[in-house]
Amino acid sequence: MIVDDQKIDDMVAGIRSVMSLPDPVGEIMSALDLDDNLTLYQKRCPVGLLGVVFESRPDVVPQIMSLCLKSGNCVAFKGGSEASRTIKTLFTILKDAAAAEGAPGDGFVLMESREDVSSILEMDKYIDLMIPRGSNSFVRYIQDNTRIPVLGHSSGICHIFVDYECDIEKAFKVVLDSKIQYPAACNAVENLLVDAKVCKEFLPKMAEIFAENKVEVRGDQRSREIVPGMKEASEEDWD
Repeated sequence: MIVDDQKIDDMVAGIRSVMSLPDPVGEIMSALDLDDNLTLYQKRCPVGLLGVVFESRPDVVPQIMSLCLKSGNCVAFKGGSEASRTIKTLFTILKDAAAAEGAPGDGFVLMESREDVSSILEMDKYIDLMIPRGSNSFVRYIQDNTRIPVLGHSSGICHIFVDYECDIEKAFKVVLDSKIQYPAACNAVENLLVDAKVCKEFLPKMAEIFAENKVEVRGDQRSREIVPGMKEASEEDWD
């Protein structure tokens, strides 16, 4: 990831977006009268100390820190070593800014060595929730090696299905945006499924639009028959 002026502007916009959200702490989500003068409330409250282990994506730092500030949580970060200096710089700037506004400076911690990850997995007395980001095997490793509750994700491939009754022009825009708007995001589309009734109309133009935006398309045999020149999808592409 290149952290240029545009990326920094995106980070700032993300922080401001979180700032504009209503304060969740103390919000009563529901209430149930159980008996006279006995009411059960469901109220939002902070989780506590989060342990966030993430890949080499510096923009995770402002995303998570702003959300933790908004929700009243503390966080211990561990980012990928490939972007360690950028992550440390962003962390220091944001931590100092938060402290200047009255947030407790000790509420945010940056871990910088691989050994730190192994250490925090044993801190079930202190860390209330682990949030690992990365490959499915990495998430599974965290889940298998700690007693701390883990908020992980499963392996998955993001699909879009183009139905024959869809608005074709809108479908072109949605499919393109889902791929190129933020390719690094976990929800960027990876597989495109097209209804057989509309594939001959949809695929050639969609392939052309992708090519104009420097997106390589690979397909099965039938797709390649409709779009000559399309690369063949290997078994790895479908896994």
